[in-house]
Parts: sequence; structure tokens; C-alpha cells
Amino acid sequence: MDSFENWRIFETYLCEKHSTDLDLIKSSESLTSRHTLEIDISELLNYSILFIPMIYNNPYDLMVKFSLRIKQILQYSDNENLKVDVRMTNVPSNFIRNSLGSIGVADSGKLLSITGTVILCGTIKSLAIRKKFKCCLCGTEFELEASISLFNSFEMPNQCPGPKCRNYNFEEVPGSEEWIDYREVKIYDAFTSAYRGRLPQSLWVILTSEQVGQCTAGDDISITGIIIKRWFPLIKQQFCELQLVLLATSLQVCNSKIQRPSLEIVEKGQYSDFELRKAMLTSFAPLIYGYGSIKLGILLCIIGGIREEVGTLHLRGHSHCLLLGEPGTGKSDILREACKLISRGIYTNAIGASKAGLTLSAIKEGNDWMLEAGALVLADSGLCALDDLSFLNKEDLTEIYECMENQTISVAKAGMVCTVNTRTTIIAACRPKKSRFDFGLDLAENANMPAPLLSRFDLIFLLVDMPDSDADYHKSRFILKRNTDKKHIFTIGQVQYLLWKATIYKPVFSQVASEILNRYFDLLRKDHRADVTMRQLESLLRLAQAHARLCQKSEVDSFDAISTILLYESTYRGIGLCDNISFTSLTEFQIAYNQIITRLGCDGFFIDDSIFK
Repeated sequence: MDSFENWRIFETYLCEKHSTDLDLIKSSESLTSRHTLEIDISELLNYSILFIPMIYNNPYDLMVKFSLRIKQILQYSDNENLKVDVRMTNVPSNFIRNSLGSIGVADSGKLLSITGTVILCGTIKSLAIRKKFKCCLCGTEFELEASISLFNSFEMPNQCPGPKCRNYNFEEVPGSEEWIDYREVKIYDAFTSAYRGRLPQSLWVILTSEQVGQCTAGDDISITGIIIKRWFPLIKQQFCELQLVLLATSLQVCNSKIQRPSLEIVEKGQYSDFELRKAMLTSFAPLIYGYGSIKLGILLCIIGGIREEVGTLHLRGHSHCLLLGEPGTGKSDILREACKLISRGIYTNAIGASKAGLTLSAIKEGNDWMLEAGALVLADSGLCALDDLSFLNKEDLTEIYECMENQTISVAKAGMVCTVNTRTTIIAACRPKKSRFDFGLDLAENANMPAPLLSRFDLIFLLVDMPDSDADYHKSRFILKRNTDKKHIFTIGQVQYLLWKATIYKPVFSQVASEILNRYFDLLRKDHRADVTMRQLESLLRLAQAHARLCQKSEVDSFDAISTILLYESTYRGIGLCDNISFTSLTEFQIAYNQIITRLGCDGFFIDDSIFK
């Protein structure tokens, strides 16, 4: 690699591919600051295969030599204040690891790429990476570089490097330090790659310079870096301890609520809006009988509405759903099925949980305090399923108020004051206070939760296990047949693709849809329900937008508005505008559809009936 021919090829590559970046560094007013230059490794290897041995065997030395060579190309070799950090990006596929558990001691010193979720963030500090020392006896000066393998300490020589001097006492040269921004974060296996049923593996990552402010707790990040071994101080009569860390050379935040599946693409094709919705409801949680309204509500919450921002104010696009049901009604199974549809779906049980486990906690690592992300922070841009929510302490329940409405969590712990994003959809489940519904009590007393928390849920479904001979017969037949009859229209991969495609659309409200929702909300207010506020109007708008996105439309029409009203009527907040609501039976849906039109006085509106054909 040190041959003249190899460096000549590298200079030619820089002049052809990075001439603009080099000109920007040259034209920079501050030649004393640190500059960054990204090197595309795949592009470099395609340009010349002579770099392959060095990238495989000793990428750290190659990165240092790249920096020195770039400095010489810029003709500032005599200016020691010019610093250029080389960032290696876009590594070939054989450098990519699928999980942190596949990284071992054999990977020490190698370049690799990994995706993980930031679980712990350290404070941003200044680190001296180089420093000059001088001999106390002869005055000989020498420069040392901080050793990452020794926790960034300087390894002093056994004796003075000067001629004929064996002194071993040295002192620092004031003002000779070279400083960089430094931060350590801890990542877990990303939820898209972690194996279910196993504990996630963790890895410390070292961030430097411009990287220190690019991520926070709860972010999904894709990192390319070099595995470094760090040795803990030796302690008598104890095992020598070794830690593997990743020195990041490039970092990219890749948060996404619904990632595009690589396979199982399905198009809407000849499906009508009703048929497409019915197919998705049939394919979602196919082993759970019925619950068409609940399944539709959860799908709409996963898709969500459109987040709107006006100045510093914003209207959240995420919807929240609560399943309040008696034991044995399948609440937990529905929550687990919902998590399978989302790349960042987290299921947790509130029994024994605390506000630190749900939000943020401050822990001490060495002499520093760090913020550790909880379930709601880790589910940012995703879904958090909270089972048995009523078992959470009342003081801890208040901590998620801000998360549900403002989509943030503000913390002031251990001298750290910050705000962390929690743009997540919450689907919660709980049982009544007495395990069975007492219809003589209001919702807050039955759920054993405060009314301000319940008002933040867009949909509240009641799951009551009432004896019904016909319904019990169909349920038992379904349970007996479901092990042999597994026919459903879409696979889970196809449902994931349709949910991802739904998020592409940004529907706007038609005049008819706006008037229909306005009339329905007016009826809700006239019902004199104390829990009906402007939040419920915002919920209707979000759900109508989500329904239009589910049907892959750019406009919220009358079908979306009336379907949203029928869904709302099937929840606790319904006011009884129609008798029987079904989203899978065309005949029953048409009857309920026409009842809503009549009750709202919309007979004179133009209502498109082509959706049923």
C-alpha cells in the first residue's frame, strides 16, 4: 500500500471523484478547524482492487494514511493545524453484519457495518487525542497519541527517547493538545433484526467530531466502523477483562415507522375500496375470530394521519387505541399481532413497569450520567403496545400524558435537561377494575385510570364477554377449524407492504367529507357527553385521513368519512346512530352506511356508490 503507484492511483481517484470536496476545504476560511471527507469504499474498490488487502486487514491505518495523503494533496503539509477526518461509507455487502451477536474478538481491527437502536447516550465531552510531553531531565520533547484500547489514556515510554538519557519522569507541554468532540453511545440489536424470544445484544459505539450530535436515545442508526479492543485496568486476583467497541467512521439515522418490505409486493389492482379493506381485515390476525371494528381501528392507528406543523405548534398524526376488555377476550393476542406489522413494534407489560422503564432514566456510568431510553422512546416513529396498562401506578401514568399528546418527553434528571421525541402510536389494553364491567360506573372508574389519560385515546373499544348462543357457536366452530383452514387473502408480508404504501399518500379533505364529519361532531356535542371535546374532532380527522391512505387515495371522500363515523360508533364514545355495524359483510355495511347518511341529513349530498361495485 505504501508504494508510489498505489498513492498515485489514490490521488487520481480523489481528483476525479472528490474534486468539489477538496475545493471546499481549500476555500474554507478556517484552516484550523476539522474537515470531513467521505470515501465511498465500494466505489474505491471498483476503481482499483489494490486497496482490498489494506481495507480487509488494517482499515484503521489506511484511514490515517488517507488523512495524511489528503493533507499533502491540499498542499498544507507544513500546516499542522489542518485536520481532515476520513469517513468510510457504503461498504460492500460482505462487510455488513445482521446482528450484534455475530461480532466477536476475531473481528478486532476489521471494518464492518451494523444497524442498531441507541439505548444509552453519554454526554458530549472534549477529548485530547494528541499531546506533547518533555523529559524533566534533558528537555527532549515527543508527541503521544491517545490509545483507544486503553480508554483514551496516554501510554508513557519506559525511558526518555532522547540520546543517552534514561530518565522516566515526564511532564506535559502546555498548549500542545489536539482536541476533538467525543461521545459514547450504546446500541442494541435493531428491532427489525433482533431474534424474538432472545435477549438483545449490545455494543458501545465511539462517536467523534460532527457525529456526536447526530443521534439520540431511541434512534435507529446504521453505522460503519472499526472494531477496537479496550482493556480494563488490571486488578490483582481478578480476570483480565476485555471490551469490544465500534469506532464509527460513518453514521446515518434511519428511523422509519413502516419500512418498505423487499418482497411480496401487491397492488390494489381491481380491488374496490371496500374489497381492499375487507381483504386486509381478513388477513390481519387471521387466528382471532371477529373483531372487525377493532382490527380496522388498529390498522388505521398504525397508518396514522398527517402531521401538521404551524410555526412552533403541531397537530400529531399518530392515533392511539385502548382495548378495555374482560379476561379471555384476546386483548394481548391482538397487541402482539399488531407489533408484527411494524418494523419498530415494541410489546411490553405494564405489570411491574415504572416510569423510568417507559420514558427515560438517568444512570451513572463511571463518573458520568447517561440517559437510558425506555419503551416509549425506543418506539419513536413506531408502535408501542402496552398490556395491562391499569396496573401501572397512578403517578407513573401521568408521565405518558405529554408523550401521547405532544409526542415528546421532557426530562430534568441528574443535571441534564432535554426533550426527546416519542412520535409513537400507543395501543394499550387493560381489564376492568373488578375484572367484569360494572355498567353502573363510568369509564374512568371501570378502567381504573384518570379521565385526562382516557381522553387522549382516539379509539376506546369495550370487549365484553356476554353469553350468546349463536355467537358462542360460531366462535367454537372457528376455533375448531382454524388449525386446518388457514385460507386468507394476503400474507403478513403483503399486509406490511400495503401499510407502507398507504403512508405515501397525503390525502386532502373533500367538501362533502368535511361537512359529514362536521355534522357528526355536532351530534356528539349535543349528546352532552363530558368526554367529548375538540380532541375527538381531531381524532375523527386523523382516522378519516388514515382510512383514505388505507384505500390508497389522494382525497378523503364520503366513503372514508362515513366509514370513520361507523368505526367511532362501534367504540365506547358512539351515540347509537345505527344498529349493526360490520366492515366485512357488504350487505350489513350498506345498511349501516345508509343509516348514517339519513341520520346526519346528508340525503341531498352527492354520495358515490361505486365503492360497493
